[in-house]
Amino acid sequence: MGAVGLGLLLACNEDTSSTPVTDAQACTALGSAVGVAGLAAPYGSPPAPVLVASSASRYDLTLPASPAPGAYSGIVRWQVSQPGQYGIYAAPSITFLVRDESSAIMPFLKSLGSALSCDSIGRHVFLELPVGSYTVELGPSTRSDLRLVLLPVAPGEEI
Repeated sequence: MGAVGLGLLLACNEDTSSTPVTDAQACTALGSAVGVAGLAAPYGSPPAPVLVASSASRYDLTLPASPAPGAYSGIVRWQVSQPGQYGIYAAPSITFLVRDESSAIMPFLKSLGSALSCDSIGRHVFLELPVGSYTVELGPSTRSDLRLVLLPVAPGEEI
């Protein structure tokens, strides 16, 4: 199974509008009391944990220390079983990239800061993904804790 890394430094002046339905699902999941605990793998040390896109799951990840003092970063794998548009929601805000099985960076259709309707969302992006395995490269961050929600966008929903 190939790994896909997602690397992207997000700009400061980002659009803050996005899809209300998907945002509401992510806000609920990010604010829910129970998340699926996981440990992100350090860069270059596969296999990384595998995440599944679901409106009901929040992943509470612990990022390992990176070589830079006081910084944390890591990778997780993401298995996409249905082609379509997906949203990645993170709290707190963090820099990240998504790579496909050939290590190509997957372009974001839209990159956004926090959602106007939910202060639980720190950063969110949307991308079009075919069926396959992807690597999400997270960080660097000054925090080791991260909440992550991966959501399919409903057909016909505008992003």
